[in-house]
Amino acid sequence: MPRRRDLLIGGLACVPAWPLAAQEMAPGVALRTFRTGGAEAAAVVFSPLRPEAPMRGAGVILLNGGGGTNNDLPRFWRDAVAMTERGYVVVMPNYLGLTPNPSPRNREIWIRSVVDCADWLSRDHGVTAGRVAVMGFSRGGWLATETALTRPGFRCAVGIASGGDLAVERIVEKPPVMLIYADADPIVSPASTRAWQRRMRDAGVSVETHVLDSSNHVFEPSEWGEIFGRAERFARPHLA
Repeated sequence: MPRRRDLLIGGLACVPAWPLAAQEMAPGVALRTFRTGGAEAAAVVFSPLRPEAPMRGAGVILLNGGGGTNNDLPRFWRDAVAMTERGYVVVMPNYLGLTPNPSPRNREIWIRSVVDCADWLSRDHGVTAGRVAVMGFSRGGWLATETALTRPGFRCAVGIASGGDLAVERIVEKPPVMLIYADADPIVSPASTRAWQRRMRDAGVSVETHVLDSSNHVFEPSEWGEIFGRAERFARPHLA
């Protein structure tokens, strides 16, 4: 029998440019859309199948890097499914698809899409209002932390292989943050991640870090397992 991952990846390959029509792709996994800023945003939703799972009612917004959702979905698949087995609803919104180019100048559009995605999880997917974490890789990690520190409603945030450029005075929300990065990341320098950590702490944000002994920016499968495990253990008490 085909695995859920194989069914969804095959479905995406047959459907160009993220269709606006919702399409059920596999048990517990679906392509859906939500409204944000007058537009339709596509998202892959991973839903829990066990009603008795301990983290039922908690949601995680998972943000891909600058290469796009189709690049990172296969990398995140196994660990996203593992999170649903614990009861989390996990959603990957295609925030980059809302803008004609990937420039950081689109940050307000992207931030609004993450906020609207959180509201949508609560309204349509059984997530308790306010029980949402936001987690992202590379550009998505930058977006995850920036959203959580400037908009209310997020219990915690995780930035993976990412930095941040908010001024201290713009950090008006202070959920706990975890930064996960490689000690020899060739793309986002560890120095820039540590500088972001110091700026958040200067603003009064509680920041934890986990440093991998790695020279990768795009991680190997075993490294992703460690990353998601650390992130889930960090988020769990905040979402309980």
